[in-house]
Amino acid sequence: MSQRNRCAFVLVLITAGCVAASAIGAQSSPRPKVMIVGSVHLASPSADFNNLQMGDILSETRQREVRALAGRLAAFRPTKVALEFVPRRDSLVNVAYALYRAGGRPLEKSEREQLGFRIAGELGHPRVFGIDATLDLDVGGLFQFAAANGMQAFVMESQRVMQQVMAETQREAETLSLTALIAAFNRPEREALMNAFYLRATQVSRDTSYVGARLAGDWYTRNFRMLANLHRVVTAPDERVLVIVGAAHAAILRSLVRDAGLWELVDPLPLLTR
Repeated sequence: MSQRNRCAFVLVLITAGCVAASAIGAQSSPRPKVMIVGSVHLASPSADFNNLQMGDILSETRQREVRALAGRLAAFRPTKVALEFVPRRDSLVNVAYALYRAGGRPLEKSEREQLGFRIAGELGHPRVFGIDATLDLDVGGLFQFAAANGMQAFVMESQRVMQQVMAETQREAETLSLTALIAAFNRPEREALMNAFYLRATQVSRDTSYVGARLAGDWYTRNFRMLANLHRVVTAPDERVLVIVGAAHAAILRSLVRDAGLWELVDPLPLLTR
């Protein structure tokens, strides 16, 4: 047996052992519970390649909807709330959270504060936790490379699908309550749609220029880093961690958490649709 084959064989044995041990451990001891909720960006920022317009989240109608949604998610009884901000901003964000809890600062429009701060504050949590990881994704560069290398069909089809999905989602944002909208974004049929663009982008390549694969790899790398940050938050077997992130992140994070098998993944839909 070659050195490479021996290494592969050992890796298979180690993996099988880990899976068996994980299954036995899951039966004999409690595991942390993690609920991952994918949210739209309530502040309607321009940070993403495509952005929903949510209107004024501070309006009386939207604030009623925010409070109703926060109440449903708080029913999970989380012991920690993890949000989409990078850990290096932990001190700054938690100063803002402390000021909010003390009544000295209103909530900003973002889902991080409207939902995360609100839920953590209502439950008396001393702090919130950041799990985001930044990584530039050059979607525009992908389309430019595709167009310059005879892949106009990919560009046109991708833009057509994006426009169709965004139009449908914008209609949902304008007609559904916030709870119903968030429920729609967390349904299983939306999970594949969230990551389909990056997976289909892998077809954009020429010779040794794997532009699409690099973009998809960067997207997955960012989410793997977010999972690594979440590991630093989930530290005890009796914890219940509520994770609120952008819907595209939620789809892949749920898949990663489910496959890792270390925590009990809790579906948010029963709370959102009851």
